[in-house]
Amino acid sequence: MADTVQYHLENMIPELEDLEKKKIFNKEEIRSIVKKRTNFEYSLKRRSPKKIDYLRYIEYELNLENLRKKRKARLDIKGKPSVSDYAGPRRINFIFERALVKYKGDVALWLQWVDFAKGNKMNKLLSKIFARAIQLHPAKPSLWILAASWEFEDNLNTNGARILLQRGLRLNPESQDLWLEYFRLELVYMAKIRERRRILGILKDGKSKPKVEQEKNEEDMIVLPTLDEEEEMEPKREITISDGLIQTLKAENNAFLSGAVALIVYENAIKSISEDLEFRKKFLEVFQTIPGTESGQEAVYESIKNDFPSNESARALYIEKSLAGVDPNSVEYVNGVKICTQGYSEVIQELGTGTMWEKYCDFLKKCHARVSEQNLKTYFTKALSKAFNAASEQALMTEKLYLSWLEHLQEVQEINEAVKVASQAVAQFPKTPELWLTYADLVGSNDSSDAARSTIYEIYSKALSCNTTHQSLWASFFQWLIKEWKDESISNEEMNSKFMDAVKKVQSLTSEYLYVKEFVQSEYIKWVSECEGIARCREVYTSLSKQLPLTAQFFKQCIELEESADSSSSIETQKRLRWLYEHAIQVNEKDDQIWIAYLDHLLSTSQFDEATHIHWKAQHVVTNKDRFEREYFQLIGGAQV
Repeated sequence: MADTVQYHLENMIPELEDLEKKKIFNKEEIRSIVKKRTNFEYSLKRRSPKKIDYLRYIEYELNLENLRKKRKARLDIKGKPSVSDYAGPRRINFIFERALVKYKGDVALWLQWVDFAKGNKMNKLLSKIFARAIQLHPAKPSLWILAASWEFEDNLNTNGARILLQRGLRLNPESQDLWLEYFRLELVYMAKIRERRRILGILKDGKSKPKVEQEKNEEDMIVLPTLDEEEEMEPKREITISDGLIQTLKAENNAFLSGAVALIVYENAIKSISEDLEFRKKFLEVFQTIPGTESGQEAVYESIKNDFPSNESARALYIEKSLAGVDPNSVEYVNGVKICTQGYSEVIQELGTGTMWEKYCDFLKKCHARVSEQNLKTYFTKALSKAFNAASEQALMTEKLYLSWLEHLQEVQEINEAVKVASQAVAQFPKTPELWLTYADLVGSNDSSDAARSTIYEIYSKALSCNTTHQSLWASFFQWLIKEWKDESISNEEMNSKFMDAVKKVQSLTSEYLYVKEFVQSEYIKWVSECEGIARCREVYTSLSKQLPLTAQFFKQCIELEESADSSSSIETQKRLRWLYEHAIQVNEKDDQIWIAYLDHLLSTSQFDEATHIHWKAQHVVTNKDRFEREYFQLIGGAQV
């Protein structure tokens, strides 16, 4: 070990002498550099060096190299580069090399090396890094994409980038990112050639051919051997895009410049991933970033329409194509709206689903938000009202459609109508908490009489009987109760009775909904403490512990209330806290955090003998023993023993 470390240190001598000669670092600083590097080298020579050791070494060398560059610039040192100028990057590469011999499966580490090499324009080294990384991780699309991006954007090698992406797709035909990157590559390349033709004044009649950029054939290109996975590939998974490219480029009308190659990529992509509508939308988004690709976009829209005839989202996307990229304040937008409205009318009649009505109403709301002209806004408002009423008459309302309708009615200040619609909605969809919440809010905002309060309570009662497991509904109910209690509309006795009813109602919930039970019990004890103080709070939690099975969170809440209400050093308070901790542990003895909180209390109040006993008990029951021991020793370090 020492011999290897000494060898590496001796190799630093020319570099360090050069740094001292140029006065970039003084003798004391060089001595410090040698000491740090010695420590790092020894840490890497341990029997089992950790990844963090390599990363710290790399970080130190990066900072040192940045400091060297800044000082060289400040001292205005010019002339031919010397050994100290390239020794730093070379050493960083050497550390990466050693790290990846041990951690070759760490993709993040490969990417860090790539970033460093790119930042220092090490093109020849980059090609080797990519080749090695891809050989080891051929199933990682991110590596293929990064390599192809470097070939295309930095190495100016379109053909190399294309080949990399094709090989990546043969091995990862289900990767959406790879398909999209290949599609984007062909579109961007097409746009570059088209722009070059425009600048050179080349006409589209085929008399002059575009001067295609010369592909590089240098040592710094990524050269991959045949991968084991490729040798095992079945013929049916072969990608035919390169053949399509050759035929397209031979075409007399030069279809390449209209995006035909990108469409070939798209067709192959949807053969591999055929049932994903969102995937196809991403192709449209890429198309829309390149001007002059309308014919390609139309082809994608047609494929969506043909392949998803009964999919409401697909049909809505196809209908709204006439508004893509159109200025909302233009005449074309108004004409597009007419076309879309007609299209929605036809599809709604064809499919006859509530979801299609949802799409239509969402379309009208988006249009209303986009336009600024008042007459158009009025038109869309009326169209929305007609659409909601038509869907209701056809009995095609959905939960989402009801919520959208209620929002619309509130915006146009038709509160009474909204209350009627909300009543219909909860009757039709009693298992939708959002509808109940909206219904209660509407009744409360429309009327503040005793009758309205009674109605709201009935709404919450029905809602909670149908949706006992929804915490948001309980939270809203408790907020309303506490508001009424503060307004003195509900007495303490009534509040206590309603909270007790709530606690009993959630007692039968399964462990899957434990969080709801914890919430209801905790809210009850918090209200008791706020209303009648800690003394009454103690009576309630003592009484409840004898009547019902309580949650650990309930006891934790009681502990917080006790600690905030009284001095934890008093004997009576200590007894009460120990009682609460013991009950919390009985409920969930495997939770190490409860034990840690208990031990923290015992140590902070100098109950060391009891703490030792509790620690011994906890060791035998907690699930996460490592975390428990770690946090316990942290407590001991902070305790005044």
